[in-house]
Amino acid sequence: MQTHSFSTLRSVFILIGSIVGAGVFGVPYALAQSGLSLGLLLLLVMGTLMTVLLLMNGEVILQTPGRHRIVGYSKIYLKGHWWILAFFGLVATAWGAMLAYLLVGGDFLSSLFSLGGWQVSPFWCAWILAICAGYAIFRGLRFASKAEVVVIGLILFLFLFVVLASAPFVKAPHLFTIHWSQAFFPYGVLLFALSGSGAIPEIKDVLGKRAKSLMGFVILGGMGTIILLYALFSFAIIGVTGSLTTPVAFDGLIPLLGGAFHFLVSLIGSLITLSIFMMIGVELKHLFRYDFSISNGWAWALTLFPPLLLYLAGFREFVVIIGFVGAVFGGILGIMSVWIYERMRQRLQKGHHYCFHVPRGVSLILILVFLAGMITEIVNLVR
Repeated sequence: MQTHSFSTLRSVFILIGSIVGAGVFGVPYALAQSGLSLGLLLLLVMGTLMTVLLLMNGEVILQTPGRHRIVGYSKIYLKGHWWILAFFGLVATAWGAMLAYLLVGGDFLSSLFSLGGWQVSPFWCAWILAICAGYAIFRGLRFASKAEVVVIGLILFLFLFVVLASAPFVKAPHLFTIHWSQAFFPYGVLLFALSGSGAIPEIKDVLGKRAKSLMGFVILGGMGTIILLYALFSFAIIGVTGSLTTPVAFDGLIPLLGGAFHFLVSLIGSLITLSIFMMIGVELKHLFRYDFSISNGWAWALTLFPPLLLYLAGFREFVVIIGFVGAVFGGILGIMSVWIYERMRQRLQKGHHYCFHVPRGVSLILILVFLAGMITEIVNLVR
């Protein structure tokens, strides 16, 4: 019983660790643009939709022999070369996430150096992070891909610390402001911050024979925890800084909460961004190397150089980047995940559903939401 409980708890933590990342640092700012109360409602709606999508992914993984990712499932269930679109969406999302971690990590590291009297710009700090992570990714160091437990522990500690430290300074008027003109501003950021289907195959392995009975529980428990964490985190940040909430959430709290807060947040933030940047990089390099038989050197270059070149080209607006990546590339992957689920269900016919039987009307709603988000984000970008 203890072994089963441990594997279930570990699975929930794996899901949390795969989803909670750079996006969370932009969630309070995004919700502040629409107003906290309206933003929390959108968080609940988006969280519910993404939970349903994860349950659909879980059903596909449980019903399909072998261990695959969305590219593999596209080859199995979709005709033609749709797997190429899935591959592009997956890789572009990873590059976008790595770019976001460069931006946030550079800010955290620069802030940490400033406490020691060294004025190092976020630009050079981002390159320090890239060099350290790039070495680990090239060598494929085991710790770079197995840092989940440490990262999850640091993230949960950081959340708890920020919520408790901010609580005495929360101002009631900041909690009830609504900006209807910005009602859907948080969409792309929330989609980025709530995505993470790549962990489902690992969860299946951890649960073993009990995966069919527990996968749904793990997804519901993990996503429920994440939504609650995001809500508390945003409540604490926006409650203190209100409309002055910064794109990287902690910046606005530093003048108020002092040096100890500054040091702890900068140190933990630097460690988290470095670790997750490495984990994403190792996973992406493995995709290039083992799925497409690319040499280690070229796989490493394809992993690291695109986000670095985008950074050099001037793509450094954190919230804009994660909003675009979430709405557009996350939307592509979301639509393909729903399509794969529906094709899987056609083959399954009246077979047993282990995870969740999603009505077709819900599938249609998901597709329409993803399409609307993609179109809106592209139109706003063109403007």
